[in-house]
Amino acid sequence: MKLIKDMLMEKGKWSQGRIYLLWSVFAYYITLGILTITGISKKHADIDIQNFEIIIEALKYAMILFAGYVFGNRFLEIFEILRKNKKSDE
Repeated sequence: MKLIKDMLMEKGKWSQGRIYLLWSVFAYYITLGILTITGISKKHADIDIQNFEIIIEALKYAMILFAGYVFGNRFLEIFEILRKNKKSDE
């Protein structure tokens, strides 16, 4: 539990983007689990897959959005460090 708490916190505060990313990942895998169980059972063969495809695509976009928000700042920090190191080498 401490590991999850550490992943969801940034600089001692809860990160809203990380929490949203975690919930969107949970929702994505729960939806895939429902589809898997439905696909395996024979009695639910008449399910409309197109609705689930729309939900899965929306969850993928949400995960990409939140991941970009959460990790985008990290990539910018790395870029800044590399740029400063290049200038100091010259």
